[in-house]
Formats: sequence, C-alpha cells, structure tokens
Amino acid sequence: MTAQLLKNKPWFVLLLPLFFVLHGYAEHYSFIGIQDIAYLLIVYCIATAMLYLLFRLIFRNNTKAAIMTTALMAVYFFYGALFDFLKTHSPIKGLHKYSVLVPLILIALITLFIFLKKSAKPITRFVFFLNVLLLIYLCVDLATIGWKAMRIGNNDMANYGFARNNERHIPDSCKKPDIYYFIFDEYTSSRSLKEKFNYHNDLDSFLLSRDFHIQTNSVSNYNYTPFSVAATLNMQYLTTIDSNAKVNRVDYLNCNPLIRENEVVRFLGMNGYEIVNLSVFDLAGHPSIVQQSFLPLKTKMITEGTLWARVYRDFEWYFFSNKLLARLLGKPAYAYLEHRENNEKLYQEAIRQSTIKNPAPRFIYTHLYMPHMPFFFDRFGNQRADSLIIEEAKTLSAENYIEYLPYVNNKIRKLIDTLQHNTGSSAVIILQGDHGFRTGVNNGIDVFRNLNTTYFPDGNYSKLYDSMSNVNYFRATFNTLYHQQYPMLKDSTIFLSDK
Repeated sequence: MTAQLLKNKPWFVLLLPLFFVLHGYAEHYSFIGIQDIAYLLIVYCIATAMLYLLFRLIFRNNTKAAIMTTALMAVYFFYGALFDFLKTHSPIKGLHKYSVLVPLILIALITLFIFLKKSAKPITRFVFFLNVLLLIYLCVDLATIGWKAMRIGNNDMANYGFARNNERHIPDSCKKPDIYYFIFDEYTSSRSLKEKFNYHNDLDSFLLSRDFHIQTNSVSNYNYTPFSVAATLNMQYLTTIDSNAKVNRVDYLNCNPLIRENEVVRFLGMNGYEIVNLSVFDLAGHPSIVQQSFLPLKTKMITEGTLWARVYRDFEWYFFSNKLLARLLGKPAYAYLEHRENNEKLYQEAIRQSTIKNPAPRFIYTHLYMPHMPFFFDRFGNQRADSLIIEEAKTLSAENYIEYLPYVNNKIRKLIDTLQHNTGSSAVIILQGDHGFRTGVNNGIDVFRNLNTTYFPDGNYSKLYDSMSNVNYFRATFNTLYHQQYPMLKDSTIFLSDK
C-alpha cells in the first residue's frame, strides 16, 4: 500500500477483524487449526461488512462508516481485555462492573456517532494512523507465528520425556489384562468425609468385599482437574507450576497437549494395548465422544474475551433459567446440565465395552463428572428439578454433595459388579478422584484427599502404598503389572488458584 492509499482508504475496517483473529492464532498457536481461524475470520468479516454497509447508508461517507464500524467491532472484540485491565489496574473502584462500564461505553459510542455525523473535516491523519498501526500489529503477529512454527513440538510446561528416550517394553512373560480406569470427578476420600463432614462412606466395605485395595491416605497433586489429570497420566509433576501458584488461561491450555499425548497411553499403546477413550478429554488419535467444558477449545480460545462470550459466561444462569432465552439459544436448560447426559452416555459405554471380546488388551479410560456438582439426583436415585440444580449452582454446599454421594456410590456398585461379571474378574479396575471436595474448604489437605482404589486380578497390592499421590499411581501400577522399574517421586500437593 502506498502512503496515499493509507491516508485515503479505510483499510482498517477489515484489518481489525484480521488482526483480532490472527493475534489469537499467534497467541494459541498449535492449539487451533487453520480451518478453524478461517471460519472465524469469514464470520467476523461478514459481520463487519454488514455493519459498514449500514453506517454507509447513514453517513453517506466511506471513512465515517468505517470508523463507526471499527469502534463497534473493537468494543465487541476487546471488551474482555478492557474489563480485566480495569478490574486489576483501575484506581477507581468498581469501574469494571457491567453497571458502570457498559453505560460509559455506550456514551462514548453515541458521542462518536454524533461527532462523525456533524463533522465536515477530513480525517485523513486518523485514517493513516489506524491503517499503519494495524499493519504493524499484523506484521508482529506474523513474525510470532513464524517463530512458533520453528519451535513446534516444544512444551515448556512439562518434562516427561523419560519414556521417549528410553523405550519401555512389557516382558513377554507378563500378562496384559484389560485396564478400566475411572476418574470420578471431585470424589474425596472416605477419611476426609469422616473428619470434615462426619459422613461414614459405606462404599469402602463394598469395595473390600470385591477384593479391592483402598489407598486410604491418597492425595491428588493438584486441586484443578486439567492439571491433576495431566500430572497423573504423565506420571510426572508439571515442572513450571510452583507451589501456591496462580495459573492463567495459557496454563490451562498447555494441559491440552499434555493430556492428549500422555505417557500412560503412549506406554500402553506402544505395548499393544488398544485405547478406548470415554473421557471428557481428547487423546491422540482418540477424540472424546462428548463435549467437555474443562478447557477452552479451538476458536473459543480466541473468542472467550469478546463481549458476547463474557456476557454469556457471567449471566449464563439467567439465560438458561429463562425459558424464552433458553429456547432462542437452542439449549433446554443451564449449560451444566449437559453433564447429566454425558455421565450416562460414558457410564453405559464403559459397561458395553466390558461385553466386547477383543484379542488385544485394552485400556478403557472413563471420566465421569460426579459427584462433582451439578447434583442431578437425590440419594434414592430420583432426578431433581433443573430449576433446583440451577439455583444450587450459585451457592454450592457440602450438604448437597453429601446427599448426592449415595446415588454415586450405588452407580459405582452396579458398575463394579457388572464389570467383574462380564470380564470374569480378569480385568484391572481403578477408581480415582482427580482431587478432593473443594467447596467450603481452604487450601488444606482436604482439597487433595481423593478416592483411590484398585482391583488387581492377582491381588498383589504390595507396591500400592497407603499415602500414594496420583503422580506415582501408574508408576507403581506398571511396576506391579509389567515388572517395570519406574522410580517413585516425592508425594507432594500443589495448591493452585486462578489469576
């Protein structure tokens, strides 16, 4: 573009959506595909073009229409960034609140509209400034993408390459039983239930009667699901996460590749195991069969800071408690309610898998979003009203969690009996909580105390010590089942909080 074109043509009206999408792609490179950002860019360009044509009819001037369109799109694109900045850095308390910020933005937009409507002066300098500024930003993002493309494959969050550099094989003399690995989200330990809530968990006696071994003092290593799962499945701590760390969106996103290409699945797959993914996370070559809400995926990584995404997130309970809005948005109820269908789908599929006779051994990984809220059923298995579940989402209580446990325990009993019947008790069965119950407790040990119980067909539990943390679980299991020599790591808990 020549200097004259940059002064006279409002290219910035289309450069803005291009910059927004490209910047998001640069920031989350390797998490998002080209096809995903292409679709997003087309949508934003169409929306921008429609707004531009509307203001072109109003102003009868290309530059004024472009400026007004750009202002509106900038508010839409960067509302979340402005909100976060004011919340953290504003000297005026409460400036970031919707009741204050939205009226201020509206006043600014109306003022700009009136100014453009009345002004007869040329705006070439401002046009030139916006064009050049966005072009510079685009060049910086393109350079960032190029730099990241040259570094592809590096992940600074973890250091779990021990198996890559030293291929581990299961000896021919070892049996390769099917392994059913269940994560029951936020299932705390019986010890924690007794000490914290005076609740006697009768699931323990059932498990012992079915020859399970219970690690009664087990703990998770992290108090948030993605980090806990990433550490457990990689048999390694996340090396850039420190004690008492505050984690951000990028830290969450980095859990994606760690879970997708984890060491447990890699070791088993390399040794002839077929992988069945019934979890809420994608595994390499085995995508999840349900929609998950633990991690922002694909274009959501870019759009989560937009005006609509923030309003939807902060007032989601209102959208789906209002029947008209829920119908317009195409969802029957509060978004959390999708976990009810997901839980049942994954649960039934795990049972179906146990009826399959397969010549190859299998690793069936199932992640169920319970007894984590929403608490869909009462202790007798009666489905609770959606309106009640929505209301509880605002003020969670231990009481509701305890009331939900008998239902979850009953599901576990049926699951164990069915699996052992269908497999002739020849399969390994693992039940584990990804962390303890978190609501109403501080950052003490109860946040980490988790369900951790194991069934080995040969009953050899000698390596499963009582105070084991999740990061050592598969190390001990593989040492037991396959005569491996994984060293035990120091058992530690790392409390995380969100930035």
